[in-house]
Amino acid sequence: MNNEGRSPAETLPDKPAHKNLEPAPNLSNLTNPTHYTGSATHLTDRALERR
Repeated sequence: MNNEGRSPAETLPDKPAHKNLEPAPNLSNLTNPTHYTGSATHLTDRALERR
């Protein structure tokens, strides 16, 4: 949530540079932190290899 109480998926389409982005349901998935693991898998594997 931003300082207006809106999620990134709600605010991105408001910006002129982002007018051609995916429809809101897809943006919600893309901006949901629970759907992004980043390097967690790689870092976990690396840590387990050291055991």
